[in-house]
Amino acid sequence: MYKELSQSFLEKYVVNILDDIDLNYLSSIDETITNYSNTRQNSILPSQDEVISISFEDRLLVYNYCSLYFLLKNLESKRLTKIRKNLMISESYDSIVKEFHSQIELNALKRNPVEIFINPPEDILSKIIDFVNLHKNHNQFKTNIILKGVPYSLYEHPKDKAALNSLEGFPGLESLMKLIYKYALEKFETVQVKSSNYRVTKNSSKLLYNAFEECCEILDIKQKPLLYLSEGPIGASITGIKEHLLVVNVASEALLNYDELKFLIGHELGHLKSNHMLYHFMADIFPFIAKLIPIPIINSLLSDSLKLSLFYWRRMAELTCDRAGLLASQNIEAALSLFAKISGLPFSKYYDFDVNEFIERIKEYEELDDSTYNKVLKVVDSLDDTHPRTIERAKILYDWYQSDYTKILTGNYQEKSNQIRGSAKKSKFKVFGGYSIENKLKELNNLKAAGLITDEQYFERREDILLRLS
Repeated sequence: MYKELSQSFLEKYVVNILDDIDLNYLSSIDETITNYSNTRQNSILPSQDEVISISFEDRLLVYNYCSLYFLLKNLESKRLTKIRKNLMISESYDSIVKEFHSQIELNALKRNPVEIFINPPEDILSKIIDFVNLHKNHNQFKTNIILKGVPYSLYEHPKDKAALNSLEGFPGLESLMKLIYKYALEKFETVQVKSSNYRVTKNSSKLLYNAFEECCEILDIKQKPLLYLSEGPIGASITGIKEHLLVVNVASEALLNYDELKFLIGHELGHLKSNHMLYHFMADIFPFIAKLIPIPIINSLLSDSLKLSLFYWRRMAELTCDRAGLLASQNIEAALSLFAKISGLPFSKYYDFDVNEFIERIKEYEELDDSTYNKVLKVVDSLDDTHPRTIERAKILYDWYQSDYTKILTGNYQEKSNQIRGSAKKSKFKVFGGYSIENKLKELNNLKAAGLITDEQYFERREDILLRLS
């Protein structure tokens, strides 16, 4: 069996589950296992970053096969529990595995259990694979890495940060928007959402509410928004500055699997965590402000340059929130399949999504950058958009997944984020929790000291901060 999976990954588990007699037998015919068995006393299991790089399907397959060995040997061991936790599989999965194994005719397996790892019976292997395929998308069986205290600055897209700095350069804009929201639209927006949509609780929609609760826990959202369901296609939105309201379109609950829901919800919570809400509100109502308040001074403030800056920031902010969605779902395939669905994936492919085929589409999009003309067309074509094009979002997120995602997912945030947050002071932009130049440099030094950014990233960001200071 172990020859059919990721070698170094499964071989470490083989070393940890076999009893001494079986391990010695297998070591005598497999040099690789001999090498691993030399470290048997340390009980070395794969590291967390190794585990999260393996698909959940493969993790289930490994655990099912390890469980079968214990069943065949009639063993009760804490070692199997340790393996389950290492594979990030929840305890609730054990009950259905035991039920499944009770259906296997163990009397027909007359060979030594360790031989099953070398040459598994075809009927047993096919049953295990079928069983795993049945449950691989039931991601309530997957445990998550909780990013306690993770600051959004660790995953903030640099273009989001730069665009926000540009917006903050418009004098009086923030104060004006806060006044408009407070005296004209705050109650209207709250009443509209609450009176027109269905309030979700754990009793009304268990799946959706559980996904929401998990996302809040993973991203360390302490002030949870109220959750609502609304009519509409796949999608969601978050509104409110004082009271936050998260609205999920009902098609999302019907057409998305558990991790896709978590990516969608995590994305919206990313806006809340990154303090996007006021400028997010600006982008939504910008086309109507001049009509609502026909005052020359205000009209001059609401210039075309501001509109372009605001819409550009809104698109860049989505890139940060896509990262938040991925950290919440911890499943890149779910993120890409959601992008595929909102970009027009046929219904017939919803439950048979080929992630590799979609990655090929991303590569085709990259080829459009083969000339300056095409690059300019991309920019001009999206000037009035509030979101980047779907394939572009998928490409940017997939690039980040292949670079910094794992570093953030496996970081020690409890200690490191306290160092970072300890240096933060509110600037005049209170809504956004901004920092002074001095504190930006302190935060940057803390990130470098904690090993959360590379030297190259450190010097690049430091130069950017100093340029703005000058």
